[in-house]
Amino acid sequence: NYWGIKTLVITGNGEPTENFPLMSETISAAHACAMSTIMFTTAARLDTKQARFYATHNVSVIVSLDSLNPHIYRWLTGNGDLEKVLENIRGLREVYGEYPAGSVNGKNVLRLGVNVTVSRQNIGELSTIRDFCGSDMQLVANPPMRRGRLQKNRQWSRIVNEDSKLEPAYESLEAAAQEFSS
Repeated sequence: NYWGIKTLVITGNGEPTENFPLMSETISAAHACAMSTIMFTTAARLDTKQARFYATHNVSVIVSLDSLNPHIYRWLTGNGDLEKVLENIRGLREVYGEYPAGSVNGKNVLRLGVNVTVSRQNIGELSTIRDFCGSDMQLVANPPMRRGRLQKNRQWSRIVNEDSKLEPAYESLEAAAQEFSS
């Protein structure tokens, strides 16, 4: 590892798979230093070539997937193409299936995951999303955080509850996130 750094985490605004040449250069440098990488993505542009590169360069891929319902997915993302994302996840799972990570202390290591922000729109889908993850993807469910777009009361009300005065709705989202996270 480099200066004691063991893991490169790729997060932020934008989609890392859109600029694969830069990502592959960065990940290759981390891999050469024996670092692992965790990459957060929408998987909207992730193709099989990228998936194979990530699998062979010790990258854990966490996909943002807030709904399996195309209408809810589009509403939550603003413009997401759920069918394309699911197709890309299928390719990702197929490729990663060829490169099992093994186990640590008798527990399987998963290098694929789904990240869900629990909202009033998707709370009823969490069991279905957990089933979708199966045994090869870890589910990470989080309650919404009042940051960015969600700082505004109107946006917060749309995600948490129609009437922003009903704060117990947030507690139910928080409890669901705790219950369904693996």
